[in-house]
Amino acid sequence: MRIATASFFVLLGACSQREPVPASRWEGQLGKELTGEGVAYDVKLGAMLELPDAVLWVDGIDAWPAGFNGKKVRATGVLIVKGDLPLFVRKPDEPVRSGIEVPPGTDLEKASRRYLLSKAKYSKLAD
Repeated sequence: MRIATASFFVLLGACSQREPVPASRWEGQLGKELTGEGVAYDVKLGAMLELPDAVLWVDGIDAWPAGFNGKKVRATGVLIVKGDLPLFVRKPDEPVRSGIEVPPGTDLEKASRRYLLSKAKYSKLAD
């Protein structure tokens, strides 16, 4: 049986069975080893893995190795979170700043979070 590409799985210790974990529940998976399958992209913030309902970043690399960008990839690593997205709320009569403008009332700490795979190992999948 083939595992559908772009699906997301959590590995449960020594257990060989994989169970899907939606992005909405990643907070409870911090510090655990996860495997994601999706499409790899090089973007301004670094190596990104696009999943059906979210994205994962690969910690410690600015870009995928040659030949990975735009390809189906499986990556495994420890799930961590960083609050490093440069967000701001624009005030009236204030010039536009660099970063990501968000609407007033946005929880900047929560909105600045991104999930990454630390100590990641990755490989290309067949097209």
